[in-house]
Amino acid sequence: MNKERTYRSIFETSSDALIAHDVETGRVVVANPAAGAMHGYVREALIGLQTTALIHPDSRPLFGEYVQVVQSGGALQPQMVNLRRDGSSFYV
Repeated sequence: MNKERTYRSIFETSSDALIAHDVETGRVVVANPAAGAMHGYVREALIGLQTTALIHPDSRPLFGEYVQVVQSGGALQPQMVNLRRDGSSFYV
């Protein structure tokens, strides 16, 4: 099995929610099934959504800080609140 298939397999089968977004557009570009289930969406419905649609308004500044730190090569694990499709919230 090549590396790309190995990574794709891990991504697809992880019980942790994994979402990648485009920093320039703020849109979700890929998400695993666990991310869809956690947020109350069919995974495919996450693709193209603004990432902020998944983040509680009170946590959006923390998310912005997180993106900046990661882009500069650092690590940050803030406790944020995300939103499900039905509007209910949960900690991440």
